[in-house]
Amino acid sequence: MKVQILQTDKLVPIKLPEICAPRLELLKRFDKASNKRIIYVKAPGGCGKTVSTLLWMQKSGYTPIWLGLDEYDNTPSAFYRFFCSALFSAIPQKESLSAVIMEPAFNDSPVEYTIDILSRFSFDDGRYALVLDDFYFITNEEIQKSMIYILKRLPLSITVIILSRNELPRFFAPLDKDGKIEFITASELAFKSDEIRWFFSGYGRFITEEEADQIYSLT
Repeated sequence: MKVQILQTDKLVPIKLPEICAPRLELLKRFDKASNKRIIYVKAPGGCGKTVSTLLWMQKSGYTPIWLGLDEYDNTPSAFYRFFCSALFSAIPQKESLSAVIMEPAFNDSPVEYTIDILSRFSFDDGRYALVLDDFYFITNEEIQKSMIYILKRLPLSITVIILSRNELPRFFAPLDKDGKIEFITASELAFKSDEIRWFFSGYGRFITEEEADQIYSLT
């Protein structure tokens, strides 16, 4: 049986805007955070979590493994089938391994099947960024509990980036306690006054520091 992993919008990052303001300090912050196993980016919607992550991956040369999550991924079978599909789409495997996620039994034991898949997965020596975008949709406690065991089984060449509007799930506390998670917050994503002035100057608008502070307050 030949199994094809279909490339869908949920597996493809958004396109970056044609014009992006350089966020050198923020990108350095991502660089530092990548020394940890997991980067947890927590901020309200519209703060630039996704764009900032894409800019950093572009700069750093990471190959993205992208999961664009929504409310229909909030069951263990749907979530882990999507999780494995994302891995297969970025790092192709033997058809026999890819076929596992299509077996009816996968629905009954998705965590166990995912662990088995990872134990047989052939990872190369590339640098990957596994991005769980809109993770706030994942409220199912069975998924949250099991994820720490799944993430531990990924090779160290994969940096995990979780983008969410919510606080870190309590089930991730052991990873945080072990120093495996670095946090990036809304205050770090926000444009600072000097960045705002630089951006405006690129369009021939030379605003004062006070005006930049007002724009910062408004946005």
